[in-house]
Amino acid sequence: MSISDSVPRYHSELLEKSIPPYSYFIFLVMLMIMGNLLGGGLVYLSGLVSGQSIQELLAGSVLETVQERNYFRWINLISHLFTFTFPAILTVWILNRSWWAATLRLTSAPKLSTAYLGGLFIILTFPLAQFSYWLNQQLPLPAWATSMEESAGETLQSMLVMNSTSELVFNIVVIAIIPAIGEELVFRGIVQDRLSRFFSKGWMAIWLSALFFSAFHLQFEGFLPRLILGAGLGYLFYWTRNLWIPIIAHMLINGLQLLITYFNEDNADALTPSKSIIDYWPVVILSTLLLIISGYFLQSTNKVYRSSSSDGLT
Repeated sequence: MSISDSVPRYHSELLEKSIPPYSYFIFLVMLMIMGNLLGGGLVYLSGLVSGQSIQELLAGSVLETVQERNYFRWINLISHLFTFTFPAILTVWILNRSWWAATLRLTSAPKLSTAYLGGLFIILTFPLAQFSYWLNQQLPLPAWATSMEESAGETLQSMLVMNSTSELVFNIVVIAIIPAIGEELVFRGIVQDRLSRFFSKGWMAIWLSALFFSAFHLQFEGFLPRLILGAGLGYLFYWTRNLWIPIIAHMLINGLQLLITYFNEDNADALTPSKSIIDYWPVVILSTLLLIISGYFLQSTNKVYRSSSSDGLT
């Protein structure tokens, strides 16, 4: 960490001492609710202008034309920006003003080697997440939850239909880039960071924020794998003290799955963990061992900075 990086962080930490940690949660929840309502209003107005009806699209579940798919992508784009990205930045800006970027740990460019190890680490969590999905499948769900899962799954699969490069690029923006930025700002940059001030152990903040991250998606069949991935992203933030690392890792894991879907039409459900992963248990064990090793290297290479940090993420 350079001296220029430490200056804004030092002033930010001084300012944060006078701000109760729960203030961030109150502002964040209020702004997320307001942002969601505002985003919904913009979607409704865009539907009136374009002649599209989101109710009809959702009722039909299957998005048959490129116009319908792109309209639904725009809906998701607006929803993510107004529910996650804008409220997170505005929350920290209101409470920290000019030091908002330092508070979110966005002022330092990530080292290439750290970004590479972070990407490798999150990719290695995927087989374990798939195995947890198989475990999740063994839990019975009530009929209403199953119905919600099927409806959401049909709509997602329709969005994943990409008959051109432009649709692929649009999906990368909507499914990989924007969610990675917004969700990491909220769940790692604010929630995990603030929770770390309530607990003496960093792992408690990591897993609790991962729990919120998974629960917020309201997808019951994917709860455990999303919990695993959320914890992996949380450890990346904990070890590196740089929010760009989990953002890049989040983009990578989502983007790779999109590319698999695009270049392999027979595997259109690539964003859904496979139920047959239990047949490949040696892969799960090997990847988990490699995951531990890569995590050890990440922790070791960032230990000096972590031990000198006074941000509360102990």
